[in-house]
Amino acid sequence: FPVTILGVGWRIPLTHEWNKTVSNGFMGLNNVYFSSVLRLHLGGYFQLWQGEIMGRGTHAFYWTANQAPPDRAFVQAFENNYQQIFTAYKAWASSVRCLKDRS
Repeated sequence: FPVTILGVGWRIPLTHEWNKTVSNGFMGLNNVYFSSVLRLHLGGYFQLWQGEIMGRGTHAFYWTANQAPPDRAFVQAFENNYQQIFTAYKAWASSVRCLKDRS
């Protein structure tokens, strides 16, 4: 899923790439996510039915490039030694972490 606004070669990671990151030992307490090589912010998520950002500082929800039904996509979630991938409504406004392909 290319991210053309950043330039050539940038894209959103697929679910299997997030799974590979987790299986390579990227897990930790909330205070180490940002200090990891990925620099993941615990930006929370926008809860559609309450109209507010939830989990800021405790949860990190990142979109994957994998689409679900037209109104949903897969999200990689991190929270204090716990991670999962699930589908979420696109209106939830999760964070985006982009990768640059090596040429």
